[in-house]
Amino acid sequence: MYQMGLWFISWHHPCGCMGSLAGALHLWDHSADNIMKIKLAYLLVASYGILLWEWRRGATSAPLAGGAPG
Repeated sequence: MYQMGLWFISWHHPCGCMGSLAGALHLWDHSADNIMKIKLAYLLVASYGILLWEWRRGATSAPLAGGAPG
């Protein structure tokens, strides 16, 4: 949500979310920012993919408990 909020308000400065880890790895601020954007995109796509997969798998399984017997 933080990264999306920065994008929504058109914040063009690098995110400090990697903190001192970026400095310890000798990464430039913009490189660390791009890594975090890729990570955000991966997490969003993967979580929605799993959600869709589980939803479709559940739609083809047995009816919900408490339903009329078939």
